[in-house]
Amino acid sequence: MRPGVADSTGKFLFENVETVRGRIFEVMASVSNAAYFSPQIEPKAGQAVFDAPISIERMNTLLEFIGETWVQVSDFYIVSNDGDRTVEGATTADDGTLATLRFSLPAGVKDLEFQGGQLGQRFLQTKEGFVDVAALPPGKGSSRFAVRYVLPFNSGNRSVGRYGA
Repeated sequence: MRPGVADSTGKFLFENVETVRGRIFEVMASVSNAAYFSPQIEPKAGQAVFDAPISIERMNTLLEFIGETWVQVSDFYIVSNDGDRTVEGATTADDGTLATLRFSLPAGVKDLEFQGGQLGQRFLQTKEGFVDVAALPPGKGSSRFAVRYVLPFNSGNRSVGRYGA
């Protein structure tokens, strides 16, 4: 066993671990008195990076231009946990609250709101975006939510942060 601590994005780094044929890896995360395990991973010789079993199954974005200076953005997420264990506590909010998933938003976001949970309860705003504190059970589409916010908009170049129009 090798101890490690997740970084702010939920990633772990284990150095000087040989990936040899026949060796199987499993990640264990402890939260309070509960232990959570990843699916077993059998790496290819020399493989150094492994993917977690969580995926954003689908994300749709709608843009609604409000006058000449604002755009309302609506993001719809379907998140899947392809593993066989519930995931929680993989990251933290800015105040240290344990959270499951972390999402980035463009700079300048105003009027952040959610469907599928409340800001300040299930979702907490961070400097870079927001975190979801709800546990993510195994299964395809096991978490669904929408986030809506307003961004400043320059109609001269029709550019809105990471989104183009």
